[in-house]
Amino acid sequence: MNYEIQTGWVGRKPYAVFYKHYLPFNVRGDGVLIFIGGGGHTMRVWEETPDDRRGWASILAERGREVIIFNWACGSPDVYRCSVKELCALTQKENLELTRQLVNKETAKDRKIIFFGWSMGGLLATLAAARLDFACAVSYYGVDLDQHGAALRLLRCPSLLQVGDADEKV
Repeated sequence: MNYEIQTGWVGRKPYAVFYKHYLPFNVRGDGVLIFIGGGGHTMRVWEETPDDRRGWASILAERGREVIIFNWACGSPDVYRCSVKELCALTQKENLELTRQLVNKETAKDRKIIFFGWSMGGLLATLAAARLDFACAVSYYGVDLDQHGAALRLLRCPSLLQVGDADEKV
């Protein structure tokens, strides 16, 4: 393995964010890839696939890319142990603040932030791209984007929004 993994928390329990920071020994590029999954999913979706193959976090780290993966705020490193009430207790503003704290704590000022979110994380990636200083953002099947038109008009960086128009939940 040509990288190390550091773990930590931002925020305060019960609504703290647990994260893993993949730090390659020989970093390539000047960007930090930050991934968050959908609400109710853990960061394990970036660590392994359902059929036990390696996930994006380790693949990218092995190729010299700095990666941070994190869970939704619920006070546990394993989101599956969190109740729906815990996952939905914070407002988007509070989730954005925890994201800002994570970025400030774990990234050097000269690093470009590439934020990738899926489902509920896609919404967070889009809202964060309108408020924080990112190099780019990707929202894959971001939920409820149609309810955040003002944020879409304020995007501060190049953004890719993958919307599933045939999916009634997106």
